[in-house]
Amino acid sequence: MNLNENEQMQAFGWNEHWKTRFLADEYKEMIPARVIAQFANQYRVITQHGECMAAVSGKFQFEAIRRSDFPGVGDWTAVQPLAGEKRVVIQAVLPRTTVMLRKAAGSIPEEQVIGA
Repeated sequence: MNLNENEQMQAFGWNEHWKTRFLADEYKEMIPARVIAQFANQYRVITQHGECMAAVSGKFQFEAIRRSDFPGVGDWTAVQPLAGEKRVVIQAVLPRTTVMLRKAAGSIPEEQVIGA
């Protein structure tokens, strides 16, 4: 990440804490992205290259145990850019430092992330 890209990410909360977490977990071939909006199964994220749409990977969906394992607005994620497209695939959610949860709609008692 060059200086201008770093400054752009800092405007969205990127700091040494998140950089250390991202590098420590060795997300090879991925870049950091912050979730700025959520629409059903799609997300709008901000990366060092600007805003784009994202979806979670099939592996992520398979390994998610609870609804709250999925990204929420404010989460930092590790994404893989799709070659030649302005979309990315969310491969992981960086460990949250804070989170706001609510009971998800429906009869199954489950938590839903409404902000991180």
